[in-house]
Amino acid sequence: MGLFDSIGQVKASIDANYVKPGHYLFLIENGKLSKARDEIPFVVLEMVCVKVFGDTADYQPVEDPSAKGHFVGERASHLIKNGGPGKDMFLPNIKAMVTGVMGIGEDAVKPELVESIFVTEGKESEWRGLVVEVEARNRKTNAGKTFTRVSYKSAIDPDSFEELGVVLPNEWREKYEQND
Repeated sequence: MGLFDSIGQVKASIDANYVKPGHYLFLIENGKLSKARDEIPFVVLEMVCVKVFGDTADYQPVEDPSAKGHFVGERASHLIKNGGPGKDMFLPNIKAMVTGVMGIGEDAVKPELVESIFVTEGKESEWRGLVVEVEARNRKTNAGKTFTRVSYKSAIDPDSFEELGVVLPNEWREKYEQND
């Protein structure tokens, strides 16, 4: 068996980064539910940056002044992995994301709703095409490790895109223009 025998059975990977500290508008291209190689489930939002707010430099880590935020057109992924037993933030982080984007109370977040956002391969997320406001900041854990805390503020009304300076990728611009 050759090294590349199964190349026809895989999808090409896309150029993407994890969400970097900053203040952005992201267009959600898909929400996925999958499993890592160790069989632990995770969810991921695949997004593209459509606006960088002027205060993004305020979010950059002090310990790394050379760090750069996203640029318009750059792809980013927000992955949340199920941590298993102990202090697992998997479900609380998903609930915070859903309540922030949708502007709903915590009691309104039901399994069916989350399952419509994070879908298995071959399905399309209910959030596909939404533009959302995101703030991301680096935080330190009690153990001294750094992680990026990503907060979803709200979905953006397409009628505000021009006023906000949203720059949609060409393939999405056409879809939004059809819906006007």
